[in-house]
Amino acid sequence: MAIKNTLQKTVLISTALVILSGIVNAQNISPAQRQEFSDAKTEVNNVLKGPYQKYASSELRQAQTSLQNAEATNDPTKYAQNTRLARAQAQHAQAITELGVETDRLADTTQALTKARDDVAQLAKSK
Repeated sequence: MAIKNTLQKTVLISTALVILSGIVNAQNISPAQRQEFSDAKTEVNNVLKGPYQKYASSELRQAQTSLQNAEATNDPTKYAQNTRLARAQAQHAQAITELGVETDRLADTTQALTKARDDVAQLAKSK
């Protein structure tokens, strides 16, 4: 009976320590780190508003995964690393998207220029 009571007390104390360590770790994530996470999330959401699907969907998925990894951890170092990674991935996705849009614009402009040159050449021949 004494062993059973001692075992129960040990289990209760161990459980309490595990819960307490989780609370302490969660409290180690600073307000500045939480703000950095919020900023990264905003950056990811801003990319979502653009034509990212056509140009940078995998990069954006990686950023979203990094945000999820940050939310899932109580370790302040991993939280900060995943947050910064998410932000960098969102910026990368944004840059790829902007490059894709500009490349498409350039292709359209080149096509219009070629058509204009052809039209000018045709008019010159008809004189």
